[in-house]
Amino acid sequence: MRKILILSLILVVNLGFARETISLDGTWDVAEGFLNEPPSEFPSTIHVPGFLDMASPAFENVGARVENPWDLSKGFSRPSDPLREAFWYRRTFDIGDELPKFAELKINKAAYTTQVFINGKLAGTRYSCFTPNYFTITHLLQKGENTILIRVGAGLSAVPRQYVEGYDLEKKVYTPGIYDSVSLTLTEDTFIKNVQIAPDIKKEGIRVVGSVWNRGDKKLTTPLTFKVKERNSKKVVATLESTLPEIIPTQDQTFDVFVKIPNAKLWSPESPFLYELEVLTQDDTYSHRFGMREFRGDEETGMFYLNDKPYYLRGTNFTFFRFVEDADRKALPYDKDWLTKLFLHLKDLEWNSVRFCIGFPPEIWYEFADEMGILVQDEFPVWYENFTHLLDMDEYTTAGEYRAWMQEHWNYPSVVIWDILNETIATPEMEYAKRQVRNLDLSNRPWDNGWGWRSQAGDPSEHHPYRIGGYKNHNQKFPQQMVHDTVAIPPHDGKGFITTTKPKILNEYGFLWLKRDGNPTKLTKPIYDYILGENYTVEEAREAYGRYFALLTEHWRHKGRAAAILHFTFLSFDADYAVTCDNFTDITKLTFEPRFYKYLKDSFSPVGVALNYYETDVVKNSETEFEIFCINDTYKDWSGDMYIHVKDLKSNKILSTNNLSVSCPAVGKETFKAKIKMPAKAGKYEIIATISPVKGKNINSVRYLNVVD
Repeated sequence: MRKILILSLILVVNLGFARETISLDGTWDVAEGFLNEPPSEFPSTIHVPGFLDMASPAFENVGARVENPWDLSKGFSRPSDPLREAFWYRRTFDIGDELPKFAELKINKAAYTTQVFINGKLAGTRYSCFTPNYFTITHLLQKGENTILIRVGAGLSAVPRQYVEGYDLEKKVYTPGIYDSVSLTLTEDTFIKNVQIAPDIKKEGIRVVGSVWNRGDKKLTTPLTFKVKERNSKKVVATLESTLPEIIPTQDQTFDVFVKIPNAKLWSPESPFLYELEVLTQDDTYSHRFGMREFRGDEETGMFYLNDKPYYLRGTNFTFFRFVEDADRKALPYDKDWLTKLFLHLKDLEWNSVRFCIGFPPEIWYEFADEMGILVQDEFPVWYENFTHLLDMDEYTTAGEYRAWMQEHWNYPSVVIWDILNETIATPEMEYAKRQVRNLDLSNRPWDNGWGWRSQAGDPSEHHPYRIGGYKNHNQKFPQQMVHDTVAIPPHDGKGFITTTKPKILNEYGFLWLKRDGNPTKLTKPIYDYILGENYTVEEAREAYGRYFALLTEHWRHKGRAAAILHFTFLSFDADYAVTCDNFTDITKLTFEPRFYKYLKDSFSPVGVALNYYETDVVKNSETEFEIFCINDTYKDWSGDMYIHVKDLKSNKILSTNNLSVSCPAVGKETFKAKIKMPAKAGKYEIIATISPVKGKNINSVRYLNVVD
């Protein structure tokens, strides 16, 4: 038996039958200093995973700063931290009196660049800040106690130019740290690696591809066993036995098998059923969750298909690295109770998808998405708009980062769209890198290329219809210009970018952000001055946000009928200089701004209603006809009642009404027309379209009604 001691924690392991993966998460010593000089003292402690502004005692002004992030006119130099070059982490662990045949250290994610020493000897340096970094440390371990030292750069200046650094035009502070888990894997002669699980729902099973590495000093032949279990019940539902050909020392042998799963249960946001795959050799075991899920886009229909059925995406965005900049963030990204509430909010708002925008959160967030049923658009952290000439990305380095990203995330059933950039004209190097790796994904998920070149049929185009931002250039009244149908995307340079590629994803829209205190952001203050006049209250601003964001949501879901519509943004940071924000009044308690919740919840209802009316003038005392849309994103036909009301805003009294019986087919849309009497006096009223019952309640579409003489 081998005893592994990590600080005060004793783990007893048996390497005779399986690998041992030992978590190194927890309390570490930490110090600040120089890149090339380990410190002699470690005055602070810190929890891993976390960020370096969480150390105790705290360090002064942690993070590199960019004072004018939008100004790239004079070029861009990755900023340094003026107070230090690096931070150094230290801890010890004890592996007892027996050395393993193979030992690999995994640092899931760390910023900015990572260098590792084991017992004072260099294990290696890695530069990726958003994908896992691996270090083979077998030759550096000693019996008994071992010391691990990890250095991370204090600022973006530590990241070589050919690597992605995660620049964000809205951020000012880049906080370093080991912000995801650290683990140590020990094995004997065999080591299973790079396992990919590709579900095939037609064949009722999974294709499993990976390799076994011979870490011993002799040739070996090993049996290979594949077991599929229900993740929760642990019931074994499928088994496959195989044998690998002889493997010579230091080499690996690839396997490619198909495991049949009788009566497999499909994974979806509505039913996120999970399995677990175990792969076993003579002395190693690999396991990973998976779901029986397929996802694709179709150019001809303009639809996404989940498990071979048409599926509309309704959702939001998490801008995780902006949230890191929030004053109240602290350890919330690692608090399971807080994360549970965060993801339950998504379900409550009838959302089935989220874009992890401009970078990847810790891996536990993907596990939550798997377990709670949320589809993920996984976006690589590149946002430079038209400033791509400032990038020095190398196609081979970039392909390596893409490959590491895919290998880490391709077994999560929640991850359904690869996304290489945000609002950026892709460089030829990025496009070349993507072509080198996209065929590695055996599930053939679609790729969103932002403002890049079109790749292949089924890949979506991304649209951010921020109409209201150009209100001074429109002759139309508000809110008509918000829904102007022209999709404004910067022109490409003639190398094949197609703005109308289907399916269409709208994963940003609105331009109405308010800070958590209800005041407009720096970017949106002129908008609210334009909408409400200069002397408006916080309550009036919040009411306008709720109403008009719902109006936009209904327009793009019903009239525009986009394949995916994602609110921007559900998680961000609140600061005087921020230009976007989320919709919480208390981020620690995850308290919604109530008007946001009231209006947005109905606008995202799977069976929904929308008035095709944008506050144009109607004549008093007339009988006016309105067009009303009804959509149904579910797989069941719906029928019920539709009501249309005119209400007095001051008295809250219903002045006139009309109703009709309606129906809407599964995954379909219907248009209805209804006449209703207008008020006898000119003024501002409210018109409401309602469908009922939908899950036992009313769903409303609300507009202001402008009645004139």
